[in-house]
Amino acid sequence: MKTKEIGSEFLLEKINSKKISKEYEKCLFLENGRQCYKVLNDKLKGKILFPAYACESMIQNIGKDRIIYYDVDYNLDIDFHSISDEDINSAEAFVYINYYGFSQSKKNLEKIQKLKEKNILIVEDITHSAFSGFEFIGDVLICSIRKWFGIEGLGILYTNKFDFTDLEFCDENTFSSLRYKGFMEKESFLNGKDVNKIYLETFANAEDYANHFMEISRSTSAAMCRFYNYDYEQMIKKRRENYLFLEKNLLTNNVYQIKKLNQETPLFFPVYAKHRDDLRQYLIKNNIFCPIHWPKLDSIDSHFAVHQLLDNILSIPIDQRYDINDMTRIIETITDFYENDEFS
Repeated sequence: MKTKEIGSEFLLEKINSKKISKEYEKCLFLENGRQCYKVLNDKLKGKILFPAYACESMIQNIGKDRIIYYDVDYNLDIDFHSISDEDINSAEAFVYINYYGFSQSKKNLEKIQKLKEKNILIVEDITHSAFSGFEFIGDVLICSIRKWFGIEGLGILYTNKFDFTDLEFCDENTFSSLRYKGFMEKESFLNGKDVNKIYLETFANAEDYANHFMEISRSTSAAMCRFYNYDYEQMIKKRRENYLFLEKNLLTNNVYQIKKLNQETPLFFPVYAKHRDDLRQYLIKNNIFCPIHWPKLDSIDSHFAVHQLLDNILSIPIDQRYDINDMTRIIETITDFYENDEFS
């Protein structure tokens, strides 16, 4: 009997309704989050303060000479000590991320507010925190919604600072088409109709296409229907249940829990793990797929603490596809790994 897969790509959500909401009229709906950053970057001319802990796709349309990296500490908080007065005086925009669904500290939020008072544009990436319920303070909000459930592709940009009425869209949706094909291939594989995981290559091709596609395309009508009609209440409930179970029961000294859950809705359960890469490979052998957020960016200051963070962090899946039995299996597999004398 095949062991249930934990992690990896979602299955595509079914479209149960054609209902379209007017709640998001002021949002710009694009095919993916990369395009949101491209659209925003086209409006900016100056330097951008950017976290050293981020996905490379966020900066691929920004010239390296315009990026000023700042450090992120072991608690996933902005290290404002790594930002000089010169950096602040030369910056047009400040980008920050609410990692894994958790807000920045109160002290940091006050410092971000002071940057706003200096007329620095605050770009808040809410991809990880879209459903955590706390107040967003950014002048610009950006979210890649496909990280949360099975959807072809959808990047959301909201701001009152810029007018996008003159934005030119192309009619191509190759990225969404490739992801749709990948979803169909994965469903076929899980149903035993395909013996090879060809869907992995198809999803990888979609990402590669997005990295090289320079035009702007709207999200598809199918993606919009999935977005408007998804059961977010159930999603939030399951994610919180799974996170809290791991928080209470993943007790090995070899895995350090980074964030305690309060009212947030988490994207993953982030941990720092001893022998992280070996653990990850062991989990993969047991059909548990834990991503690493993210590969190191180029040109990061060698003294930044983020290097140690990136060498040890691991994202454990806790999403709505899984229940307490799955979380128990994750705990048992991690425990088994560390019982090996080589890694204990």
